[in-house]
Amino acid sequence: MENILDNDNKYIKDYRLLKSAMIQTIHNANMLSNNTKELDMTKVKIQELLEENIFKDIQTVEDAEEYRKIFTSVIDIINQKQIHIIVKPHIEFTEKVLDYLKNNDKSKYYIFLTEREIINDIYQEGYSHNIKYSFCNGEVELILESNKDCFFLHIYLYNLNDNKKYNILRKKLNLEINKIFCKFYEDKNYVYRYNIDTEKDSPEEIAEAMIKLYNLLKENL
Repeated sequence: MENILDNDNKYIKDYRLLKSAMIQTIHNANMLSNNTKELDMTKVKIQELLEENIFKDIQTVEDAEEYRKIFTSVIDIINQKQIHIIVKPHIEFTEKVLDYLKNNDKSKYYIFLTEREIINDIYQEGYSHNIKYSFCNGEVELILESNKDCFFLHIYLYNLNDNKKYNILRKKLNLEINKIFCKFYEDKNYVYRYNIDTEKDSPEEIAEAMIKLYNLLKENL
């Protein structure tokens, strides 16, 4: 990857020329036609620009493979950039929650992901456990989670195999959880869940709830 995208690589120089030509051509055509639907013409223009700028230099299978690797790499990078844009509010909120935990949670029992790890996990797995407290070897988890569609706090009991312990914990949670955090609703997959609004919710409130929920779970497991 690094060699393919090296600044001195002749293929990436050609790609940059192609990109500039594509942007300018599409922009000019849209200005002339007052067309705002850029995708209506993109495929045709790409074909023309490839023939004019790159295809003449692709003479072997090896040349074609080199360009294929470059464009595959570019697509991967763009897809990750798109995810970053979508989940940036989640990341910023997570960082504020983490700051609060670092200053106020003496247990330090949580694990957390970096910004890059969050983006990579969402790109590769479809979701990211931004901050997580784990109990009973992962059978019970308190998680601040992101995906492209939502951002939420949940308590996950689905893997708790000890039915007696599970029932006791559910009963205790049902009694105590609203005293700690009254915004949870019961969800069949996550047991307790709250969908976070990054514009309206307070990171400090979420962090404080996580500390208290951790203590509640620890005392009852």
